[in-house]
Amino acid sequence: MKLKYFFFLFSVGIHLAFTQKTNDNLPIFWFTKAQELVNHETKLDSAYYYGTKSWKAFESQKKDSLSFLATKLLVQITSKIHQNENAYYLKVIQEKAKKTSNKKIVSKVFMELGTYYYNIQNDDLAMQFRLKADEINTAYQIKNRTVVSNLTGIAQLLIFSKKISNSRNFDRAEKYVVKALQIAEEIQNDTAIGAVYEKYAHLQAIKQEYDQAKKYLFKGLKASQNVKDTLRESSIYLSLARIQEAKKQKDSALFYYQKRIAILRTSTQKKELAFAYLNMGEFLLEEERFPEAVAVLERARNIFNEKVDQRNELEIKTLKTLAKAYSKNNQPVQAYATLSLATKKNDSTIIALNDAQVLELETKYQTDKKEQAIKLLATENRLEKNKLYAVGSLMLLVLISTLFIGYHYKNKIKTAQKIQELNELKSRFFTNISHEFRTPLTLIKSPLQSLQNEIKKKDQLDKLELIDQNSNRMLELINQLLALSKIDSGNLKLLFKKEIVIDFLQNVIAPFRFEANEKKKNFEVIFTEDSNSYYFDKDVLEKIVSNLLSNAFKYTSEKNTITFEAIISNEILTLIVSNTGTQIKQEELPQLFERFYQKKETNVGFGLGLTLVKELVDLYKGTIQVQVLKDTLTFQVTLPLQKEHDNAILIEEKEMSLHLHENTTGSNVPLLLIVEDNADIRKLLISVLQDSYSILEAKDGIEGLEIAQKEIPDCIISDIMMPKLSGYELTQKIKSDELTSFIPVILLTADASEKSQLQGVKSAADAFLTKPFHNEILRETISQILLERKKLQERYRQELILKPTEIVMDSYDEKFIARLEIILDNNLSNPDFTTEDFANEANISRMQLHRKLKSLFGVSATEFIRNERLKLAYELLQKPNVTVSEVAYAVGFNEITYFSKCFKDYFSVPPSSIQKQP
Repeated sequence: MKLKYFFFLFSVGIHLAFTQKTNDNLPIFWFTKAQELVNHETKLDSAYYYGTKSWKAFESQKKDSLSFLATKLLVQITSKIHQNENAYYLKVIQEKAKKTSNKKIVSKVFMELGTYYYNIQNDDLAMQFRLKADEINTAYQIKNRTVVSNLTGIAQLLIFSKKISNSRNFDRAEKYVVKALQIAEEIQNDTAIGAVYEKYAHLQAIKQEYDQAKKYLFKGLKASQNVKDTLRESSIYLSLARIQEAKKQKDSALFYYQKRIAILRTSTQKKELAFAYLNMGEFLLEEERFPEAVAVLERARNIFNEKVDQRNELEIKTLKTLAKAYSKNNQPVQAYATLSLATKKNDSTIIALNDAQVLELETKYQTDKKEQAIKLLATENRLEKNKLYAVGSLMLLVLISTLFIGYHYKNKIKTAQKIQELNELKSRFFTNISHEFRTPLTLIKSPLQSLQNEIKKKDQLDKLELIDQNSNRMLELINQLLALSKIDSGNLKLLFKKEIVIDFLQNVIAPFRFEANEKKKNFEVIFTEDSNSYYFDKDVLEKIVSNLLSNAFKYTSEKNTITFEAIISNEILTLIVSNTGTQIKQEELPQLFERFYQKKETNVGFGLGLTLVKELVDLYKGTIQVQVLKDTLTFQVTLPLQKEHDNAILIEEKEMSLHLHENTTGSNVPLLLIVEDNADIRKLLISVLQDSYSILEAKDGIEGLEIAQKEIPDCIISDIMMPKLSGYELTQKIKSDELTSFIPVILLTADASEKSQLQGVKSAADAFLTKPFHNEILRETISQILLERKKLQERYRQELILKPTEIVMDSYDEKFIARLEIILDNNLSNPDFTTEDFANEANISRMQLHRKLKSLFGVSATEFIRNERLKLAYELLQKPNVTVSEVAYAVGFNEITYFSKCFKDYFSVPPSSIQKQP
């Protein structure tokens, strides 16, 4: 019913009720009163009372049109209360529709009922009334915006309703949309045209006809822009974005998300703007553009802070999405605070809903009291109405109880989700704290190793050994906790490499053989004869075997026996570890894999080792079984050795060749650069290395890069996790700069996983050491790297012609040496050519040239120029009919005696002897 028509009836009703107060005009007052209560969705029992009185009055007065409208009102009311009467009024209104002469009113009422039942999700009745309205509209040529909306509503039900839709209805739906478009264009209503084109585009998108869908959306956009329908424009831009997402055109999708926001920012639609920011934030989060997602979602949050959403549902969703974005963007504090706020708002919303339910019950109660008074005055309907109110109250209580249970269940689901998110935050926080433990452990172990070398007294060495053992135990626990944390968060991946399994297992159990000999324990080893290579994760397999054997050795006395057996059959590795003399009972076996399980009667604890073994075997998709037979405890583990695995990253041999990086350097006192953000670790490294090297230090990656480019060190030792520039990024910049590409880089990390090492190798690092590092291993690693460079420097001294590809392997160094060749070819004959000229033409400073040549070839810039002149002289002297003096001047020497001395010093023979050789 049109708003104008409603206000007309309302005015007439009020006027007649309060001026004439006649029995004939009171029904209009009752009808308008009932209509008002229905529109506000309050006091539906009172609405039912007034609606029923007006309907009966119109019936008795034979006012067909008003009776028809009153019947429509009772259809709506009884669909919510007194549902047992709803079917009756549905039948009455359809019978009255046949008799009512004003078909426009009938069509309007049917369309309104179609919309009403669609909104309360009764698709069957919604379709029934929409189709009947369409029959009337077609028969009587009724054309307006409401008719267009009714046709698109039919199409939507045909496609999306679970009760109605099927594959054959799609063509029917398209026909209704085409019909709607024809009417919209005929009445020349751009608002209706825009809406129909958008609906038509949705149909094409379902068919995955994305180009056709975009075509209709652009037409709808044009029509909406003609009438400045901002909400429709916003909706169309969102549809365009979703289509581009479906087409995997992410940049284009982002453009339409931005267009949607731009158009809404010019309007007063604050809630719609916040919703647009939320949609764009979800898209950016999906694309892993975490900083941008955070910025956009914060804008949505700021708008919701203005209370544009009274129900808080979108605001809560925005806060949860923002918390996830914070977490992905490595902002755990903000993530936790935002998630807590979302939970708090969610809880307050539920409380408000419960309060509203209580208020509604109170309102219903007060309504019942008033209606009782009305019923006393209306004696002819007293008994009938008492029954109706009793049934209505009971049904209302049932409905409220159902809603309350539903909200309670929904709240439980949200609480579970919140707990899961908090667990993820807790796991990430715990991982970060565990990483931090490695730094103080490094500061404990490294001075401890120095003291063990310096102190000779046995009692003091025993104490140091006890400290060392417990620091190793702490490190082992930290590694186990980190591994469990990675498994819990789903971030741990297997790294498969093809190797001989049996040879690897022999290396793993070697320390246990030694321990068995030292502590006089019986240790039996049985291996299957298999020298084939298989794909497996070395780190995971070592952890499984080491933890099982450690557990067996820990709880086995000298008189008992430990057995380790490895069998390979059909690409399945079976490991069996058993030990006699166990006190574990059969009923205790399920608890062995619980973290820090402890036997009550003995206080014997099992720590994290067996828990880690169980989690790693599950990650490997293997099996683990444990049994006790007499006094023997046996663990049996099976692991697949196939190449294909859902949780594995495959490392082929060509990837592992990246570990070989040969670069040259040379100096009596090599210059090292230490890049570490922890001052204590820097101090420790300097104390370990200062006796053998000159040392520069930098507190972060940016400073380290600047010092490296300026000073050209012989080797760089860098931490990985640093502010401003990480160790990986520093390595990449060092290796991609022609000036510094030859400098070897050693990376230090607290992450001992092969995945972290692989990332270090891919960044072109020359070596990779894990904290806490062993002092001698660090010294030897640096020594070996510099020794390899000295070998290449010697090769340079033996080459008569400078050959970049034979001296160095790095492409940047090849380009640098090629430039040096060109410069020397042009200037060797010039006796005035100096190192300053050389540096200027090479476009670097004199000191940088000196340091780079020292590292590459083991000579200074002056020696390099002289050597190249002597090498050229050697070639010229082998040509016939040339004199020593001619050659000396040709290669830039002014004095013959100085040339002869330099030549003999370099080649160990005088230049004249070269002329005599054949």
